[in-house]
Amino acid sequence: MKTEEKILHAGKGDIHYWITCDRDDPTREWMVFLPGLTAEHHLFDAQIEYFSNQYNCLTWDAPAHGESRPYPLDFTMEEVTYLLKDVISCEEIKMPIMVGQSYGGYLIQMYTSLFPKSMRAFVSIDSCSIRKKHTPSWVTASLKHTEWMYRMIPWKLLVSWSLSIATSEAGKQNYKEAIMKYEKKEFCKLAGRGFASVAEAIELDRDYEPDCPVLLFCGTKDVAGVTKKLNQTWSKAEGYRLVWVEGAGHNSNIDSPEFVNSFIEDFINHVQGIEE
Repeated sequence: MKTEEKILHAGKGDIHYWITCDRDDPTREWMVFLPGLTAEHHLFDAQIEYFSNQYNCLTWDAPAHGESRPYPLDFTMEEVTYLLKDVISCEEIKMPIMVGQSYGGYLIQMYTSLFPKSMRAFVSIDSCSIRKKHTPSWVTASLKHTEWMYRMIPWKLLVSWSLSIATSEAGKQNYKEAIMKYEKKEFCKLAGRGFASVAEAIELDRDYEPDCPVLLFCGTKDVAGVTKKLNQTWSKAEGYRLVWVEGAGHNSNIDSPEFVNSFIEDFINHVQGIEE
């Protein structure tokens, strides 16, 4: 099925997104895939290839990422979420299944807070809860200092360290192609603003729990911060199923795509069974 690139002309810059869909079949449901901070839409190539036979699919380059540049590096998570809503509204998407990796998962939690009862299911891939009660205060504080920490690291070392979040060669190459589009200064500012926006969202102390079925994935070799520990906390506190992706890192959907796709498919089938 053909993938079409589209553009939302927003006030601060153009937002590029991609849809793979069959407009002739009005019964097809939508899946929305949101990549993490500094990653881009190709992160979900394996998922879109797999699911587009049955579902309409949408992914994007978030503001200030990939093709959605230039865009001012002063965005908030709420601002980005409203832009996501604009994209979804432009395509007349109703009740999508939303899949978010890392920062993409944070956006989905903000989305459900701003637009309740607007999604059918939420799949979190190597993301964490942004509820204040689930996040240690030292984690929130540390997120605000990312830019300056990154600036202190030589660019080649920073790239090498960033690529270590993936365990597979495919995962490393995918992420390398995304981050090498940036110069060091832009990369540091983007990462810094993104992580700061997460801290700001946590400090709003809202109830971000989705009002739909939730499935959590986390790689057993995820070394990004304390993602593994926070997923355990989230799963235990809210009763969500947590699926460990053996040998995968922070981008487990590309480190182990067949495994992740299979569990997502089973989860969707389970949700459909509950609704029926």
